[in-house]
Amino acid sequence: MIFVVRTTARQEEFVADMIVKKLENEIEQKLREYEKTILDVNEEERKRRLNEYRKKLLSELKIYSIIIPPESLGYIFVEAEHESEIRRILLGVRHYKGIARKNVDINEIRGIFEYKPPILKISIGDIIEITAGPLKGERGKVTKIDEKREEVTIELLNAAVPIPVTIKAGHIRLVKKAGEEEIR
Repeated sequence: MIFVVRTTARQEEFVADMIVKKLENEIEQKLREYEKTILDVNEEERKRRLNEYRKKLLSELKIYSIIIPPESLGYIFVEAEHESEIRRILLGVRHYKGIARKNVDINEIRGIFEYKPPILKISIGDIIEITAGPLKGERGKVTKIDEKREEVTIELLNAAVPIPVTIKAGHIRLVKKAGEEEIR
């Protein structure tokens, strides 16, 4: 089953890392405990048994995958056998806010993971903000779109004289669609 786990915005990667670290720590702790029980065998046999036990522990994990959606702030998807396993692992983890939704169908979230070039979301007349480079933070109005090169030409809004500037589509963020309210 896939669960939607709520996190603090922009802390999705931290929560996902904590899940992985806690699972790794649990496995290492169980391996240390097991190692104490096989002290009477030679080094080669001990390594073989530890390796087999590690494989067994990994196969018994109840959390199978963690997905951090690129555009969904404050949410990660966790594939697990039971909700209780997620709650147990995330107990006490900072930035974990709870489980928002249980048993999400993969077809419901498939669109989140399909690559959409930023250029397809933008049209002429939209207001954008530059997110990289020397003009970072500046806003402008889109005047031309070059889909082939994935570039947009904008006129800076705060400039005294309208200067056309061409920027890679990956370095901009849509602020306002033409004729609509501002996007936050």
